Amino acid sequence: MHAAGPGANVDSDSNVGDEDPLDAAAAINLRYLYGLLQRYRWLIIGVTIASALAGVALTMLITPRYTASSSVQIDQEAKRA
Repeated sequence: MHAAGPGANVDSDSNVGDEDPLDAAAAINLRYLYGLLQRYRWLIIGVTIASALAGVALTMLITPRYTASSSVQIDQEAKRA
């Protein structure tokens, strides 16, 4: 016999109406997270843009550590008859 608690399915022979608690918890968490994203969307957008601009500025201002140089030497050959 199963103990029937609040929200428990009284009919033990049928699985109709059983909900997976993980699905219900995930839906609540997703709604909460979506609400947070909506509430703070301008802050998120502002921080993202500011970080991208700071990254570009630092990239342009930092002196490159690695440089490469090359030279081409052209020898003149003697004319052959």
